Amino acid sequence: MQKALIICIEGNIASGKSTLLPKLAAMLQATTILEPVDSDPEFQRLLGLFSFNPADVNARNNFQYYITTQRANLLKNLNPNNCYIIERSLLSDLSVYSCLHVKL
Repeated sequence: MQKALIICIEGNIASGKSTLLPKLAAMLQATTILEPVDSDPEFQRLLGLFSFNPADVNARNNFQYYITTQRANLLKNLNPNNCYIIERSLLSDLSVYSCLHVKL
């Protein structure tokens, strides 16, 4: 069974991922998968709770769980013949999610 090619752009906040995404997609004739963070009221609500108190384990956990679930949903039912580009990978979400309670 053939699976879609998914290219994930990783990087810190404000490192240029959103700027690179459409340019790279055009070069590779790939489809960009955009996350509706600006238009998603639940994302905005959870981000607000997390931003208000980043040390709140529940707020942090709920926010990361929501992001991970939303990204997984975006990656369902993709055309196996296409190439897609997305900001951040589901793998990095799962890595962050699994380390939420680890203090460095």
